[in-house]
Amino acid sequence: MYLKVYLGPGSSGKTIPEDKYRAVFKRMFANLGLPLEKLDELKFAYTGGDYR
Repeated sequence: MYLKVYLGPGSSGKTIPEDKYRAVFKRMFANLGLPLEKLDELKFAYTGGDYR
């Protein structure tokens, strides 16, 4: 399973360390009662915010 992360406007060229966004998704999974081990099955890909 892939999860695509879009960065907002003005973020072109910026990056987010993987450990930072995984921590955010870990909190989201925990808050939703989803199994945290499923997070390890996700492959993350992100792109700079090009909202044209």
